Amino acid sequence: MRVVATTGMPGSGKSLAMDVAREVGIPVISMGDLVRQEAEAQGLPDEPASYGKVAGELREREGKGAWANRTLEHLGDPEGGALLIDGVRNLDEVDIFREAFGPDFCLLAILASPATRYARMAERGRGEDSEEEAVLRERDRRELGYGLGAAIAMADIYVENEADPEEAKSTLRAVLAASA
Repeated sequence: MRVVATTGMPGSGKSLAMDVAREVGIPVISMGDLVRQEAEAQGLPDEPASYGKVAGELREREGKGAWANRTLEHLGDPEGGALLIDGVRNLDEVDIFREAFGPDFCLLAILASPATRYARMAERGRGEDSEEEAVLRERDRRELGYGLGAAIAMADIYVENEADPEEAKSTLRAVLAASA
């Protein structure tokens, strides 16, 4: 099985990669969805602090790669084809996936400036997003504290998603087609 995992700052466009993967028939698993499900199971409010709390507590108990391990448990024993895993946050997660999938693993970083990302997050209206720049900057700090910057730095492929989303989608189609 060929596995592409995405990494990138919040609002960079990782969801574009998920959309493109689904368009071309590649199954998708979102690590963020696992965090959101856990927060919901704990009865926590749909907000950034809740997700950060849940994500951080599991990492404290089980190590920085805990969400990658949960993702692998969720996958079971997949065979053949391709898979997109969304939301790698640190190098421990990268290492776990590289160990699990070997040379069939590729880390894809989606890049966009803070101004672009903040505008997108203000528009999309997810529970973990905010229209307040101070809240978005705090979220960035939390994500960077998990080791996200190092994961981005160690990506195998980079896709810029600064302006035209159709241009980024075209590049992502090419990347994912090479993985299928």
